Amino acid sequence: MTKKLILMRHGKSSWKNDYLEDYERPLNKRGKADVPYMASVFKTLGLQPDLIISSNAVRAFDTAKEMASSVGFDSDNINVVRSLYLADIYQILSVIQCLPEKCQNVVIVGHNPGLTEFVNHLSNESLDNVPTSGIFVAEIDGDWENVKFGMGKRFWFSYPKAKEVI
Repeated sequence: MTKKLILMRHGKSSWKNDYLEDYERPLNKRGKADVPYMASVFKTLGLQPDLIISSNAVRAFDTAKEMASSVGFDSDNINVVRSLYLADIYQILSVIQCLPEKCQNVVIVGHNPGLTEFVNHLSNESLDNVPTSGIFVAEIDGDWENVKFGMGKRFWFSYPKAKEVI
C-alpha cells in the first residue's frame, strides 16, 4: 500500500527578541498567517494524518499544532522529536525508518537546510528551497523501515507564495 510522507517546513519565525535561543523563537506575524493558510490548502487533499511529528523548536511545534487543528488531529498526540531540530538528511531518514507501519499518512515538521535536502534526496527532485510553511508530499511504496533515498515520488508540493500547486 502506498503511504504518504508529508514534509512541512515550520512557519516564518520571529527575530525580535535577541535573548531567545534559536529553538525558542516563535512564529512571527507572517508565520501565524501562512501556517493556517497552508494547512487549509493541504486539507483539500483529503489526507488525514495518522501521526504528526515535530522538531522541539517552538516555531516547529506551533506549526505542527496549527496543522493538527486544521485537519482534526488531536494536538496532544503530536510527537516531539529532538533530533529533528536542525536535522540533516540522515537524521530525518532515521526518524522515518522508525515510523509505525500502521501509519499511512505521516506529517513531519522540520527545518532547512535539512528538510529541502531530504526532499531532494528522497524524491530525486532538484528544489532550491522548501520555503517556510511549504509542504511537500511524497508517495512511498513499501514499509517505513525500508525507506531509502530515491524511492519517494512527488505527490504534491506547495507553499504560501506559490501561484499554483507545483
